[in-house]
Amino acid sequence: MNYPNKVTSDDSGLGAGAGLYFPDKWDPNFEAIFSMNDAARRRRTEASWLRKYGSGHYVYTGLFFFP
Repeated sequence: MNYPNKVTSDDSGLGAGAGLYFPDKWDPNFEAIFSMNDAARRRRTEASWLRKYGSGHYVYTGLFFFP
């Protein structure tokens, strides 16, 4: 999370939204790999998930990754 824009505890440069479609529950085979927090919102531990699938991995994210 260092390129092209380093993500730090000061995320004031983010736009109005950082993501969409964050579920409250998910299959226990998925592991939450990112969390996020905003003073105006509750802490989210479900920003992105990872699951081993066959010989690879399946990744789901509700985060926006804009340059």
